[in-house]
Amino acid sequence: MNLKSLTEFYLLKIAPTLLLLNLLFNDALTDSEVIIAFVVYFVYSQALSGIRLIQLKLIQPKDFFKVYIPFWTTKFQEELFFGKKQT
Repeated sequence: MNLKSLTEFYLLKIAPTLLLLNLLFNDALTDSEVIIAFVVYFVYSQALSGIRLIQLKLIQPKDFFKVYIPFWTTKFQEELFFGKKQT
């Protein structure tokens, strides 16, 4: 999985959201399943961000756990979501 590509990163980030919204609007999930789905999506989404940061060589693999610290990845927001380099 090459998350250096911004298109692939967005596709992997947005596709589960669209699936989850489809299931929500079609009443296919119970309340507890919705909560579980959002928690799983949070873990998945942060893992994708961490993998992308590692592949872009902005963080070391040993710092991967930090992506789960709230707002820690905001300092890499431009690189993660817009593909711009830090100046």
